[in-house]
Amino acid sequence: MMYSSPCPADPCLSATPCTSNNSSGVCVAFGDGTANYQCTGCTYSPNVNNTACPSNPCLTGANCTQLDSVGTCVAVGNGTTSYQCTNCVYGSNTLNKPCPANPCTMVNCNSANRGGTCVPLRNGFSDYACAGCNNGSSVLNGIC
Repeated sequence: MMYSSPCPADPCLSATPCTSNNSSGVCVAFGDGTANYQCTGCTYSPNVNNTACPSNPCLTGANCTQLDSVGTCVAVGNGTTSYQCTNCVYGSNTLNKPCPANPCTMVNCNSANRGGTCVPLRNGFSDYACAGCNNGSSVLNGIC
């Protein structure tokens, strides 16, 4: 007597393969005699095969503040892995990259030996002031 192996089970019946990353998606079995499936309707990526839909990029590595900056990560969704950094204090909003860095990381107000300390203005632009210059004045977006 010959026994054949059983057919593979429907992979979509197992523990929600498409939503295991706290994301959305609908599992569709290929139905071709294999355990292959596709997750469709993923919020943060196009359809994927044999793996869960990706998580919100803001929870898995997108970092709006990595350049000594301040900002808020917002996932774009709509089937993309894109994110936007909003409320950037040192520049405009960005797409898929951190907010602009604190301008004072690149400015030496005392480069001409006239004193001064860089103060970022945090106004949504890359503006800064060199304050405490030896001549008593402050300089906007320039060295003392």
